[in-house]
Amino acid sequence: MSSSLSSRNANSPFVLVHSGVWRTPIASNFDYRYYILFLDDYTKFFWIYLMREKFESFKKFKEFHAMVKNIFHTSISYFQSDGGGECVNQKFKSFFQQNDIIYRFSCPHTSAQNGRAERKHRHIANVLCCLIFQASMSFKYWGDACLYVVFLINVTPLLVLNYKSPFELFYGHIHDYDLICVF
Repeated sequence: MSSSLSSRNANSPFVLVHSGVWRTPIASNFDYRYYILFLDDYTKFFWIYLMREKFESFKKFKEFHAMVKNIFHTSISYFQSDGGGECVNQKFKSFFQQNDIIYRFSCPHTSAQNGRAERKHRHIANVLCCLIFQASMSFKYWGDACLYVVFLINVTPLLVLNYKSPFELFYGHIHDYDLICVF
């Protein structure tokens, strides 16, 4: 796979979903140590699912896939990840075949090929650390803060989207900013 593969843009929601797993050495207040990220290439809107163990990735992907089908009445065409063991196994392969999802994974040790997911992890981590530091909270609350970070990033306008937010592009209207509060 060439590194340009991850830079191709989708032309509608859920044509291409980028994914990656992030781990922290500190367990959250509910004993989470991981999250899995699902990033829509077209709108830049993303979701995370908190996990206690990496092997929960398949279960969380199935939950995400069900949400896409049941709420948005569409399907995922391409799924791209870094080729880590959490997504390269028989369960995922069978599920992708049954649901006509084309799986694209990057070569080992080439994070640039899964750059969108990797950059989103870094963005989340930067905002997460700022929120926790500013609130003078223990890092064990990273899970709660992380979910709020996802909300904040999804409603923030982006230059790459012509100053629209991922939320606005995804749902077709601006989010009510009165709902944003200090963490």
